[in-house]
Amino acid sequence: MRYSFLLLFIAVFCSCNGGIGNWSSKAADNKPNYKYSIKLAAGWQRMDTTINGRRTCFIFPPESLEADVPRMNIIVANMDGMDLYHFRNANIANMSLKDKYAIGERGDIKVGRIEGGWFTYLLTAENGRREMINYIIPVNGYAYMFTGGVSNGMMYKYRPAFDSIVQSLHF
Repeated sequence: MRYSFLLLFIAVFCSCNGGIGNWSSKAADNKPNYKYSIKLAAGWQRMDTTINGRRTCFIFPPESLEADVPRMNIIVANMDGMDLYHFRNANIANMSLKDKYAIGERGDIKVGRIEGGWFTYLLTAENGRREMINYIIPVNGYAYMFTGGVSNGMMYKYRPAFDSIVQSLHF
């Protein structure tokens, strides 16, 4: 069951992150830095892979937390010259065109000296609802996008862990 939700998460990931940001590193003079590190709590695991040409990092919880289906992924997108505010709003606008997303709160998060942002949303999928949060950490024209999700009603339990993972980002 541990990886049975991987396909669902990949589908959610692909549908949430499409449309905004250029996925090709050819679009910018500088290149994204994929040599970042993050700190995970005991028992959490990281899996780095490439899906449709996009480098993706998946983060899975220990088996003891599997009932709530907490998941996180990290991708890097070219911000196409947009600042954080416009990039986040463009992503929200893109998602708002689809009935399966209900956008929630927005806020700011600091990662070291980097000013980032986040927004929450409720995803309605065939197998139920998931509470989601998307963090955007802008670095050298690229958005390091962390997307976390849990079973409906469980975000309060996992939000501190998701925040901690994002705030541990280091280059």
